[in-house]
Amino acid sequence: MAGTTKEMKEKLVSVSEYKEFYQNNQNNFIEISLSDYLIQLMEKRNMTIAQIAKSSEIGDYMYKLINGKKKNPSRDVLIRIAIGMKLEEDEISKLMRINHFHELDSRDKRDAVIIFSLNKAFDLPKVNEMLYELQLKILGK
Repeated sequence: MAGTTKEMKEKLVSVSEYKEFYQNNQNNFIEISLSDYLIQLMEKRNMTIAQIAKSSEIGDYMYKLINGKKKNPSRDVLIRIAIGMKLEEDEISKLMRINHFHELDSRDKRDAVIIFSLNKAFDLPKVNEMLYELQLKILGK
């Protein structure tokens, strides 16, 4: 595997033909649906849909994501799920990339609060409390 996005990009810009890059990196492209990735994460953490729906405060929307009935959640919904599941940084990054969102960025005030909170394993109410106190947009549905 290529490892990081940066490593893969270095390989991409160093080849003379895209086809060569494509053939050599077939296993490194992100080719998983959101619902399949969420199921993988659930199994890894031994969590149920109900547990995630409750901890991320998104209710039956979580069931729709898992069943593939909803495919394009907002970035905030994905962050809420990440908080509810207590995901690690690389898992959150992949979750964002699957849905074509930018990753959490510590140079962004709001994202910095979220990153800090994730590393401290804060629950969603605590994260939203911190965002509110700093007059930043809370994580909505």
